[in-house]
Amino acid sequence: MNDGNCKSFACYVMTSKGLAFLSGLSGPALELVSHVVTAPDRALRCKSYDAILDFCEEKGIKVFRRGMEPDPKPNSIVVAVSWKWIIDISEIHLLILHDSLLPKLRGFNPLVTALISAEERLGVSLIRGAESYDSGDIICQASTVITYPIKICEAIRKLETCYRNLAHVFSSWMLVGDIPKGTPQAEVEATYSVWRDEEDYLIDWSQSAAQISRFINAVGYPYRGAACYLNDVLFRISDAREIADMKIINRDSGKVIRTIDGFPVVICGTGLLKIIELEDELGRNALPLRSFRVRFSSAPSRIDKEITG
Repeated sequence: MNDGNCKSFACYVMTSKGLAFLSGLSGPALELVSHVVTAPDRALRCKSYDAILDFCEEKGIKVFRRGMEPDPKPNSIVVAVSWKWIIDISEIHLLILHDSLLPKLRGFNPLVTALISAEERLGVSLIRGAESYDSGDIICQASTVITYPIKICEAIRKLETCYRNLAHVFSSWMLVGDIPKGTPQAEVEATYSVWRDEEDYLIDWSQSAAQISRFINAVGYPYRGAACYLNDVLFRISDAREIADMKIINRDSGKVIRTIDGFPVVICGTGLLKIIELEDELGRNALPLRSFRVRFSSAPSRIDKEITG
């Protein structure tokens, strides 16, 4: 399908995935990039924004910060990667790269949701823009198989390969001036991933140790990290290990039952979790704990509590 004038296209990109797409474009296809629009992602602790600026400078590509870019020309092609904002599709050909194998996991943070849900196959979908988000025709997909445990930084690296592969395929289409029309998504198979905020970083200690371990790995760097409260102070857990359970008669999720080599072992809904890395909000190591009798909580306490024998 010929998408108007296939001689050039604009890229609206963010994060390391956007950089992976740009770096995956072939040399001749890079010359077709009219400009790049980008913005820093305040939710991430990484320097992808600066890396995108450096890449564009190195390749001689015009780059604009979001809000300062020129309006897309009618019938032009715009490619969006990790883009958080609505793009008007009324007069342009919008192509979107989405972090899931659509129609699964439309919406927000699909990679985090996939890892928490223990999906064994991750992927990226190149789709056409549509009025309803992430519902456009699927042009092409790339996937990778993963095994658990896996931290999200490693999963992102695997997906970056998918982005580069799709960029290579997209390059070939642009050079011949013909982008496939795509295939409609099966609506009956559609699932959704809801947006996440600071509250969603809090650990639910009533879950199993396996679930909590996956959660900790799924929201770690470059995200802020799984959160919990100790004595009403917020801490972040970046690494933990599931260990063999014990027969606990008065099971009380969140309490420390023992320590192993200075690492606290926390009671979960089922199973036990050994905390390997615990930091305060300033990134300072909080291990070993000063007290053995500690409760890891999902929220600050509302009443003063006294530990009794």
